[in-house]
Amino acid sequence: MTLFPVAVIAQNLPVQNGDSLANKRHKFSIQQAIDYAKKNNAQVKNALLDVKLQQQVNREVTSNAYPHINASVGSTYNPNVATQVIPNFISPATYQVLIDEGVKGNNGPIEMPSEFGFIAAQFGTKYSTTAGISLSQILFDGQVFVGLQARSTTLNWKEKNVEVTEEIIKTNIHKVYYQLVVSKTQIELLDANIDRIKKLQHDTKVMYDNGFAEKLDADKITVQLTNLQSEKVKVLNTVSNGYYGLKVLMGMPVTDDLVLTDTLSYDQIRDGLLEASMYSYEDRKEYQFAELGKKLNEYNIKRYKLSQIPTLSLNGNYAKNAQRDKFNFFNKDS
Repeated sequence: MTLFPVAVIAQNLPVQNGDSLANKRHKFSIQQAIDYAKKNNAQVKNALLDVKLQQQVNREVTSNAYPHINASVGSTYNPNVATQVIPNFISPATYQVLIDEGVKGNNGPIEMPSEFGFIAAQFGTKYSTTAGISLSQILFDGQVFVGLQARSTTLNWKEKNVEVTEEIIKTNIHKVYYQLVVSKTQIELLDANIDRIKKLQHDTKVMYDNGFAEKLDADKITVQLTNLQSEKVKVLNTVSNGYYGLKVLMGMPVTDDLVLTDTLSYDQIRDGLLEASMYSYEDRKEYQFAELGKKLNEYNIKRYKLSQIPTLSLNGNYAKNAQRDKFNFFNKDS
């Protein structure tokens, strides 16, 4: 059974409204395919998200160099104020006064007891509120200062990563796109060879039927025809997989129909070779990306060196406490 590419099959089927086959149909040149991939490829989208994430990280690094002000307000309610047991320090003083004054009891002069025991006391109030404000400012921190210096380089590194990702996607699309374009010619050549072998098979059969050819000659031609048909099936399966791969590379739903409109000629190949020979390595996105990575590593080394130096910061706190037996903190007379 002969297999045909999915895109070819879909093109030959009728499309009806509301039918599951009513998928989008795209006719793309190579440049249109690249533009579509830049907007829909998952890797490109992730690289763009990394740029936005780095922008927020840069803001966080910048905020570390600014003064930090924090304010807090808290209130506590104690239904039962905790009771604590403490040594009886009142009775000894009282006895000492009585002894010094010479006061006598029923049994004579008052004497200091050896033990006075403990007394229970409650400390605190039912309501307490605390309000405070604090200020902190970094005066010197080598790691923070290096982070401030590396902000633009880090952002450029992420943006260059987007360009590298787009360049890789662009290269892969060129490869797959033109392989599919070339496969059309390959299939045409196979069809031409199959038609030629079929005609030769027919002629050989007629000669065999009339006694002018051997059966072995007819069998050889049949084997050649079978091999060509098998080769065509392989090519068609490869083309079908190529369309799937190109759609995934572009970020296109695999159920959509894709038609390639560009062709490939000798002049285009020659012009591409001439352009490649004039290409400088410094213009390559990968080289520029590596240079930015090298610069970031230099910042990283500097950061580790400065981390050995003590940091200097300024901190200030102001707080106010209030305690009440009733919740009347907003009473001006309290």
